[in-house]
Amino acid sequence: MMKVDRVNHYLTVGANVAVLMGLIFVGLEVRNSSNAVIAQTYANVSDGFNSINMMVAADPTLARISAIGDIEPDRLSDLEAIRYSFMLRSYFNQYFKLSRLRENGLLSEAEWSIWAREAFQMLTCPGGKLFVEGNASGQDLLAKVQSYAGDGAAYDDRLGRSESKLD
Repeated sequence: MMKVDRVNHYLTVGANVAVLMGLIFVGLEVRNSSNAVIAQTYANVSDGFNSINMMVAADPTLARISAIGDIEPDRLSDLEAIRYSFMLRSYFNQYFKLSRLRENGLLSEAEWSIWAREAFQMLTCPGGKLFVEGNASGQDLLAKVQSYAGDGAAYDDRLGRSESKLD
């Protein structure tokens, strides 16, 4: 009978070790899967920004609308103002995605603070201010990023040039 008890004991220990190894494996797979989802989500946001940026860079009319809309939105025609508004909404949708990633703990504070400062700059340039005044989503986003403004946050639409070269 002793041999049977000993065999049962070894089988029980072996089964427990197998269960423990299985749990460790499942834990690692869940973590890897979560990391993959986070990476894919972040890549989607980056792709969204790149898509908007390439549209503006490739279309001189849209680039002009963007430049004028940022600093002198009153100079835009009604049609241009609509295009500018949709362009801003596209950018802000990306910032909202990043904000949700941060709220869910999927984006570090350091990463979010960089994006938040950039969003703040866009929201507080002259065209961004008009967008915020007329859109609840802009107001919500501004509330989320205001504390990240820091010192010297300003929208540099002229890339450091002292004069406007828009026309």
